[in-house]
Order: sequence, then C-alpha cells, then structure tokens
Amino acid sequence: MSKVYKSLIQFAKTIRGKKLYELKIFGIQIYLITTTYKSHYNVFLFYLPILKIEKDRNRFAINILPFVWLYKFITGWRLVFLEKGFKITFLNRTVFEDVIVEPYKFPAACFKD
Repeated sequence: MSKVYKSLIQFAKTIRGKKLYELKIFGIQIYLITTTYKSHYNVFLFYLPILKIEKDRNRFAINILPFVWLYKFITGWRLVFLEKGFKITFLNRTVFEDVIVEPYKFPAACFKD
C-alpha cells in the first residue's frame, strides 16, 4: 500500500512541477509559481491553479484556467437524436440515453417464446 501511495505522491508532484516561487503565511499557501518545462509556468492561488503561461520564442500565451474550465463545461454538452430516442453526452461520454427497447428484443441476446 505504501508503494502505491508513494507513486501517487510522486505523480502529483510531477504534474504540479518544480517550485520557483512560493509565499506562505502561517503555513497557508498564498501563491505558488511552478514550471513543468522550460517554457511552461503554472500559477496557483490558494492551492488552486489559476494561470497557465506558455513562453516560447515565437509564442506567448496566458490561459486563465477558470475561463477555460467554464468554456469546456458550456461547449462540452451534445444532444444526439437517434432513430428511437436520444442521448445527451458530455465530452464524448454518455450522460443520459433514452432508447426504447421492445420486450424480448435485446441487442445482446435473443429469447425465443
């Protein structure tokens, strides 16, 4: 169990990145700036990721992550109409599917009367 726990901790540290700057007051993290690659920086405010900064020779981009999450939440929904019913998907995963199945005509099995 401890090996799994240690590997999860190491995985989380790898995702978060290497600490560059950090401000803590009374043990509470106010902000943290980390780097994952030489040109990628992440800014955390009160333990939440707020900004993702990509700085390269030809490109400079700042992603405000709460707006990115909101955009994905709004545009991720799809309503698909099927021959018999409909389904609602979110980020290509089915959330709700309303399909009318006739008794004894299941797609996976055939029952004989």
